[in-house]
Amino acid sequence: MAGARRSAAVVLSVASCALALVGCSGSASSASGGGRGAAMHDRDVLPPGEGGSVPPGPHSTDQIPLYDGLTPLASSVSATDVQRYFKDDPLGSTVGRAESVPRAGLRLLRDSYDVPHIFGKTRADAEFGAGWVAAEDRGLILEVIRGAGRIAALDVPGIDAFSTATNLQSFAPTAQTEQFLSNELNLADTLGREGRQVRSDAQNYVDGINAYYRAT
Repeated sequence: MAGARRSAAVVLSVASCALALVGCSGSASSASGGGRGAAMHDRDVLPPGEGGSVPPGPHSTDQIPLYDGLTPLASSVSATDVQRYFKDDPLGSTVGRAESVPRAGLRLLRDSYDVPHIFGKTRADAEFGAGWVAAEDRGLILEVIRGAGRIAALDVPGIDAFSTATNLQSFAPTAQTEQFLSNELNLADTLGREGRQVRSDAQNYVDGINAYYRAT
């Protein structure tokens, strides 16, 4: 993960993709501990399941039956069908299997579908946890979009970053590319408190990714 450490600018593109993937899986992120009685409920289904790395595990396909039951209904989905085919993901639920993480302010729970629920004492703790679970559950995708993230950040003319990722094409950045991206990241420091917060969020997210790779 040296590339991620060298240029957190890339993460501003890559992290947004990865966080979207984590969000689609139903992961709940919180800056404070939640109680058993969650205030909000989210229902979702992710056809492949939670496990998105190699080798696949038991949670790589366990949501397929839900999706298979839903797709034939087309536009005739009822309230009962929503209850049946979308799994319940109560935001703030503290019910689940605790996962060991190397950060004192972070608590990570896995529900019956292995979806992570992240509780951080601080925003930085929650961002770190989001990076940790992204590497754990979506490590393959992170590697696939590593080069594409740089292309997206560079806005290379005539090259579609999404196609680069889906076609599993590699991208070898030059020293000039890395310097350009580093300069772009430094611009965040000129945008006041919000800019510095974006940079801090990205760095904490990358720290979580790197911590997971070091641990494994």
